[in-house]
Amino acid sequence: MNKYIDSARVMIPPASSRSILQQKVGVTDVSVNYSRPGSKGRVIFGNVVPYGKIWRTGGDLNTKITFSTDVSFDGHFLKKGRIKTNCCVYAKIVVNL
Repeated sequence: MNKYIDSARVMIPPASSRSILQQKVGVTDVSVNYSRPGSKGRVIFGNVVPYGKIWRTGGDLNTKITFSTDVSFDGHFLKKGRIKTNCCVYAKIVVNL
């Protein structure tokens, strides 16, 4: 192998850009690691992501949310740690009056 060809590697960025948000909420450190999907001109909801199907929330990887303490949301409790998110999208109903 030619050592010059082997060492010439181009780092191509991921298709979906990554963001990390960190915030202290009360006494809890919250971190959200999110990969933003690029639509690239496509219709995402109802097409790439079918309505009524579970899909990962995020572009290249699942969105991960980390809590430093136990938390609760509307009476639902989560132990401290990291969770990966998934969701289900339903068609929007528009009512014209």
